[in-house]
Amino acid sequence: MMGDSGAVSASIRRAHARGIMRGSRWRLAAGLASVALAGSGLAACGTSSAGTGPVTLNYYLYPDTSGATQMAINNCDKQSGGKYTISYQQLPTGSDGQRQQMVRRLAAHDGSLDILGLDVTWEPEFAQAGWIVPWTGAYKAEAENGTLGPALQTAMWKGQLVAVPDNTNTQLLWYRSDLVPTPPTTWAQMIADAEQLARQGKRARSTRAPRSGSTRWWPARAARS
Repeated sequence: MMGDSGAVSASIRRAHARGIMRGSRWRLAAGLASVALAGSGLAACGTSSAGTGPVTLNYYLYPDTSGATQMAINNCDKQSGGKYTISYQQLPTGSDGQRQQMVRRLAAHDGSLDILGLDVTWEPEFAQAGWIVPWTGAYKAEAENGTLGPALQTAMWKGQLVAVPDNTNTQLLWYRSDLVPTPPTTWAQMIADAEQLARQGKRARSTRAPRSGSTRWWPARAARS
């Protein structure tokens, strides 16, 4: 799940392959989840069976310029023993464009989408539409093993695990010691400091993005209040 959306990875984009996807496709989903790709999350869907011979699996994810995603894909390809290869399909850089492209393809019954990198806010939409399905059995157990509980909860929809977290964000408090000599240790103290700075005509805080910064910070505040 993930672009500038941040993942709780998922982004995810994070459910195992449909039942008609057999053999290497099931193993692929589990393998990718354990590799920790640099995205928002992992999900899989598709309409074709593994068939005979190597299978090409299309992985739709934002452009990862770090090289971590391609390295993980290469490792998965090697570990498959020739059963499959993963084709990295880069989505637009912006999160809105990523979602739009996948939604349009899936709504048009495009069968080429096998593994999806989703933002956590897209999972309900994709699950409700039937584009991703729950992880079950041994694959669910493997996805849950060693995964942080709060991150895992972001992959739940109607009591089912529909995705596998890939990465997550956390809130860090940065402050200027010349404006705030003693950093706050509670939300109430931080708000009081901000109000005091505002009365002095000084800016207390800014977000890194008009949409993304606020949608992460305010839910975090509500959860910890």
